[in-house]
Amino acid sequence: MNEISAFIDSSKASLEDIEAVILKELTLAVFGSNKLDKVGLGLDETFHLCMRILRGEIDVEYEDRTEDCQKKIDAFALKGLKSGEVKVARSRREVVQHAAAFRHIITVFVKRNQSMTEELIKETDAILVRGLSGEDAGVLSSKSYATLLYISPCA
Repeated sequence: MNEISAFIDSSKASLEDIEAVILKELTLAVFGSNKLDKVGLGLDETFHLCMRILRGEIDVEYEDRTEDCQKKIDAFALKGLKSGEVKVARSRREVVQHAAAFRHIITVFVKRNQSMTEELIKETDAILVRGLSGEDAGVLSSKSYATLLYISPCA
């Protein structure tokens, strides 16, 4: 945040330069978050996907089997790993959904100047975890991960 603030305050920063720095930092946040959880893609692939999603160049609804994805599935298959397809799809989904969640909250909170509400946070989180089961996230439950986040401890 300090780097972004300093860059924005500099007299040399154009709107395009500021956007580039912010998109880069958001992408690094996605990569770092996924790396902590030992999921996601490599930095180059994360950067490529995030930048396209954050700029609105590709729709956030995506097909799991792009050409690159299929190549990875084939590589896993050659190694005899049956879970390869699941791992590739999950890794790509982790990146895409992080970027889509960022895009959503930025669109609503920054561009539309709407309030940061509990509902906005829930919507954003639902985008982040859509299609990911609790078991995939390390939670011992058959309920979806997003649902688990909003269960009252007293329920």
